[in-house]
Amino acid sequence: EVTMKWRADRYPSGWAMDVTCAGGEFPVKVVNVSTSGLRFSGDLQAGVDDPVRFRVLGQRIGAKLTRCDAKGGALQFDRPLTPAQLSTLRQFRSMSGVW
Repeated sequence: EVTMKWRADRYPSGWAMDVTCAGGEFPVKVVNVSTSGLRFSGDLQAGVDDPVRFRVLGQRIGAKLTRCDAKGGALQFDRPLTPAQLSTLRQFRSMSGVW
């Protein structure tokens, strides 16, 4: 019997935001997002498994860097996003002077 690992639905995004890690604060753009994590483009000065954080609707979201390459990486959230947080991150937003 083969069991498939469940994965939360991913949604495309264009949300621009700052992510804070030990190396400082860095602008990234969300490529896709689910309740459990996101993929981003941008340069985050952090290593795999490093803790990071960002804000959505004024609330601090904790996560860890799970993947990193020359184009960006992926974050896994410490706890699942609320429907309102997920809805916000599914939007397209630019940060003036960044994207």
